Amino acid sequence: MTLVVAYFLVRWAIGFVEWGIVNAVWSVPNNQTQACRDLRGVGACWAVITEKHRFILFGTYPYEEHWRPALCVLLFVGLYVVSAMRRFWRPGLAFVWIGVLTLIGVLMWGGVFGLSYVPQERWGGLVITLILATFGLALAFPLAILVALGRRSKLPAIKALCVLTSS
Repeated sequence: MTLVVAYFLVRWAIGFVEWGIVNAVWSVPNNQTQACRDLRGVGACWAVITEKHRFILFGTYPYEEHWRPALCVLLFVGLYVVSAMRRFWRPGLAFVWIGVLTLIGVLMWGGVFGLSYVPQERWGGLVITLILATFGLALAFPLAILVALGRRSKLPAIKALCVLTSS
């Protein structure tokens, strides 16, 4: 079994190198992406990344304000790193989360402290992905525990409700 798995890993690695490096398009003249379309999936189109990196990272957030979502990404990374270290697992960590999430909200929306207001429709990219992932996990985990406990309940109505919501 080990040899079979090793064979498929090596085969996958070779295919990935061919797709991602050997057959890839790294740049296109004058932002003409026809070369990428001509590949039809045979190789990666890294030229799109160089052309669209600002949109990928910041969405349609105003160009002169890109420092704000970039700072928010760094704040999120800092929160994740601190939360992953066991020595910081204290009740005060919840207050740090609340404070940093408030700061992220102020930075993203603006309208105070001399920051220009940016509506949510202009948000996008990496920062909105981190916001949605953070709140999605923070809300889904406790809900999942409640549903799991409800499924073990002796009360038929609660058990039926939890079984129906989890299926």
